[in-house]
Amino acid sequence: MPPLSLTLLLAIAIDGPTISLAGRVVDSAGTPAAGAAVVLAGLPTSDGVPTVARGTTDADGRFSLERPAGLAGEGAWRAVRLWASRPGDRLASVAFPGALPGAGAAVRLALPPRGGTELLVEGPDGRPVAGARVRVGALAPHAAAVPKELASRLEATTGADGRATLDAVSGEQVGHVEVEAEGLGIQPRFFDPPLAGPKRIELLPAAALEGRFVAEGGRPPRGWTVSATTATNDGPMGSSRPAGRTVSVPLAEDGSFRFPAIAAGMLDLWVVWPEGPDPEALPAWPQGMRVQEGRVNRVEIPVRPAATITGVIRERGTGAPVPGVRIYLFRPGESSGANATTDAQGRFAYRSLPGRARAGIGDVPPTHVPAPAAFRDDFQVPPPPGRVELPPVELARAAPPLRGFVRDAAGAAVAGADVEATWTLLEQGAMASGAVHARSDAAGRFAAGGLAPGATVALTARKEEGLATRVPVAAREGQDQPVTLTLEPRQVVAIAGRVVAQDGTPLAGAAVRLQTRTRRPGDGSVQDWRPLSFQDGPWIYTGADGSFRTPGEPRAEGVEFQAEAAADGYLLFQGPWTAAGPADVARLPDLVLRRESGERAVAGRVIDAAGRPIAGAKVLQRGDGPRPTESTTDADGRFRLPGVAGGRALLAAEAPGFRTGGTIAGPEGPVEIRLARADEPVRPPGRAPEPLTRAAERELGRALFMPKFDEARALPEVAGLPSPDAILARLDPDRAVAMLEERVLRQPAESLIQVALARFEDDPAAAPATLDADRSGTARARGLIALADLAATIAPDRRAGLLDRAVAEARRLEDPEAKLVLMGEVADRLLESFELDRAAPILREGRQVLKDAKPGLFAYQVAPFGEAMAAIDLPAAEAFLARRAPGGSDDEGVRMRDRGAMAIRAAVSDPAAAGRLARELRHVPNFSESQAVLLRVARNMARRDLPGARAVLDLLDGAATPGATASGSLRPYGLALLADARAAIDPDGARGLLDEAFAGLRAAAEADLTRPTYPPVPSVMAGLLPLVERLQPDRVAERLWLALACRPTRIEPLEASRVSTTLDLAMLLSRYDRQVAAAVYEPAGARLPELAGQEYVGGLFNYGGSGDPLKVLAAYDPRALAALIERLPESARVTGDNGQGWATPSLEIQARLAGAQMLGLPPEARRQAALETPLTTWPAEGNGRPRRWWP
Repeated sequence: MPPLSLTLLLAIAIDGPTISLAGRVVDSAGTPAAGAAVVLAGLPTSDGVPTVARGTTDADGRFSLERPAGLAGEGAWRAVRLWASRPGDRLASVAFPGALPGAGAAVRLALPPRGGTELLVEGPDGRPVAGARVRVGALAPHAAAVPKELASRLEATTGADGRATLDAVSGEQVGHVEVEAEGLGIQPRFFDPPLAGPKRIELLPAAALEGRFVAEGGRPPRGWTVSATTATNDGPMGSSRPAGRTVSVPLAEDGSFRFPAIAAGMLDLWVVWPEGPDPEALPAWPQGMRVQEGRVNRVEIPVRPAATITGVIRERGTGAPVPGVRIYLFRPGESSGANATTDAQGRFAYRSLPGRARAGIGDVPPTHVPAPAAFRDDFQVPPPPGRVELPPVELARAAPPLRGFVRDAAGAAVAGADVEATWTLLEQGAMASGAVHARSDAAGRFAAGGLAPGATVALTARKEEGLATRVPVAAREGQDQPVTLTLEPRQVVAIAGRVVAQDGTPLAGAAVRLQTRTRRPGDGSVQDWRPLSFQDGPWIYTGADGSFRTPGEPRAEGVEFQAEAAADGYLLFQGPWTAAGPADVARLPDLVLRRESGERAVAGRVIDAAGRPIAGAKVLQRGDGPRPTESTTDADGRFRLPGVAGGRALLAAEAPGFRTGGTIAGPEGPVEIRLARADEPVRPPGRAPEPLTRAAERELGRALFMPKFDEARALPEVAGLPSPDAILARLDPDRAVAMLEERVLRQPAESLIQVALARFEDDPAAAPATLDADRSGTARARGLIALADLAATIAPDRRAGLLDRAVAEARRLEDPEAKLVLMGEVADRLLESFELDRAAPILREGRQVLKDAKPGLFAYQVAPFGEAMAAIDLPAAEAFLARRAPGGSDDEGVRMRDRGAMAIRAAVSDPAAAGRLARELRHVPNFSESQAVLLRVARNMARRDLPGARAVLDLLDGAATPGATASGSLRPYGLALLADARAAIDPDGARGLLDEAFAGLRAAAEADLTRPTYPPVPSVMAGLLPLVERLQPDRVAERLWLALACRPTRIEPLEASRVSTTLDLAMLLSRYDRQVAAAVYEPAGARLPELAGQEYVGGLFNYGGSGDPLKVLAAYDPRALAALIERLPESARVTGDNGQGWATPSLEIQARLAGAQMLGLPPEARRQAALETPLTTWPAEGNGRPRRWWP
């Protein structure tokens, strides 16, 4: 018997048979580690990991423990783990993802070399936090929870310099910590990837939180405890990230609670009530709860009577109750669900507030298998004291085990092979699936239990020595013949590469994570995408030369790999997808990492126009740091602003009695911000010069386009991809005319219109004559309408004449369908610019044409006219649009869309009727544009009925997707549309509306500066600057800086969606200040080459024709687009195949066509086209057809 000090005999009771677990602990030099604590931890639970056995090593480092005979791990993420700990040394552990070693086997644990992890804790002001308690959570790479006996090894308290050291773990093991600091509460932080080196922890501002649960009837809940968590939206891809949490506290007698400090962010509250049935009343959680810094936050949670939901789970065939089944309930208005477990009679019960709910089956006892069709439909919870009995659910008893053998290629039995049996079962159109695991014995036998009766089963087996089944073996549950699984040496490929800095310096210790995918033969579509994970987790680390190499991965046809890398002080980088090739090693392109911009404090002064200091001014950093920061100037106008990103940053300042202003802060030195007094005259900034002349733009467009002209023309027509012939006509009209004469262009009518548009820029008077070469009156009229749209931007005085000529062409047409379409398009443009007196005669004439037309003319053929007719004859328009197709339309979405279209047009002439139609709009299938329609209706009503237009804006919340509310920036944007509509008839009133709009937009942005609003407030403000220029020219600069002060937090590296919105903002600001626009563009521009090498990045580089970032880039600065195209990776230059014999355009061709198409437009038309979508009206410049915006 081993010494008592080595074996746990007391304190831990073990039921059932035990087996000894023996071994040795050594230090990093291989010397026996005497006096080390050894702890065997069991399977993780919600309360942590239980200690199964513990002991201490003897002088030779040996130990022996007694552990339960049946103890085994359940995979890498639920492994049984043996720990060794000795003061001063780092922790050592061995994971057992499956069976534990037998009684005769010895386990060796090696304590890693000494050295730990340094921690630096800083407060929201960037200063060190002393006395902060830091606790490490689960350890990387497999989220290994440390037993309570060793928890003290993973705790430290910071000193006066905010620093602490954990000697028990290395930096690569620290993936999660919690920091508790006075006045800042408990704040969790995650490190992904976990890197070597010091950990810098920046704490968020915190505030007190008070609340009260208020029950109907006045009786507060009894015995409840409450806790709180907060989160921010600055995680990867805009995901939420934990910000703070509290411990649980009991509610006071009046239902109140108080937390002295919790980090600011989105708030969730969690309640626990006493054991037993759900209470008769439940919390009705308010939506959008937040904790804001600098105040005591107060919330009130109603507690309302609940209905009862019951059900029963039985065994199929016998009707016997099935106890121990866990049922999940997703209650109305809750993001997380409740759960209940069936009792001995198979019954379960919940309580829920009224609304739509859904139930689902969670854990099932091993004796049974899930039912495919169980609880697949939502159900309605009635008002209390209502009761819902859910339909009974039958679970099948698990089938007898499927038996078989594992053999090698020579037919010999293979012991210790891991067998996985995945099963699927389809019933009543629903599918259930599962996976069970088994291990072959000494004779190679295995038995896979827990399968569904009648299920289709696929079996695979593998052995650590590089043996695996080549393909899954299909079987049926219940088959008599044993299944034979044959292991063969796997064909593998290793992935290798380097991580370097931008100057080529190798980066040692960088973390690399890989993912793989395969393409389906034929159509090339992606299948079987999966991240790779290795024995030590998903991350591997580079050596001293910056190189990495993975263990071999199974080779598959068409396999591709992608790597992402991170290093301390550098931004996460994701490389392009790379095909494996035939070699044993797939070498990826170098992963080139950019340095983090870092943070700094910027010092400076705020002064007035005469150079006098402004005391009490507020200096703001928004969008150029990981969190919004601000500072207040002292008596000398001086300030120090922390949290500013390195490089160029934009700082705004404001003070009572002064206009908002700002400056570009360089990487070094103090800055000076000069503010103008509100009563001082200010010279409008005017329009900024374009970076290229118009001739140089066209020349660049031809240089982009012509090298790929023939290749683009050879491609089939692709939806959304512009016509190469039309682009040529816009960039080189003389060559296009020659090709028209040679009859080699595929779309001669459209090409001729583009020739006329190109010539209109140079000679507006002569260009319309170009259209006379077309014999088709329809084509001539379409060309004149296109010229009128362009004239609105560059020659407004010619627009009316061009529309008149278009109507004259339409009148001469014999075909009533073409005539009505063209009349409707002209009238619609006139209505949008409030020229009802000119539109009405056209519409009355068209109405007569409609009456005289053949009876077979339906609304789908001449929809533009039917919609516009609502401005003069709403009943006739309603009757006509009801005849959209033979037999009418029973599509509620189509009817709702028609109603909205009529409301938009009727609003110009009959606001009351338009308001009635607007109130009937609702979100239905195939119609999700209610909010966009309401904005257009409100704008068009504003000329005749401003109060009615405001009332329409009040409908925006009701028109949102069910369960949601309108964005906080949507109504203020609508007010700006009203200002645009009234600018010509009531300039003073329009200015008041514009002031109200900007105030509302700012409030919407400041409600949550960690994420963008939709529509994005800074871009909306920047897009409104032309309207400000018309109504308040002295406030253009002020509101430009206000837009910059409303930018959301910048989290690097910028995700694709933030890159896109940043490009939008830079483009819109470039009208007035190209230096400011360039500073906005820089972080997005630095990210573009990396994103261009990726195929699926939120659609950033998938040409779509509307709001496309490639178009936006061309509108901002076409030279930037040309430079990006030159840097595209080789994979972006390959023409694809859709699997049906059609070529698909490469990313390079898409980018060249987008850039060339945009360069065919004059600059202002280019900006309008860059963000055009067919949704809502955007304030127009001059009398132009209003451009569009997203809702």
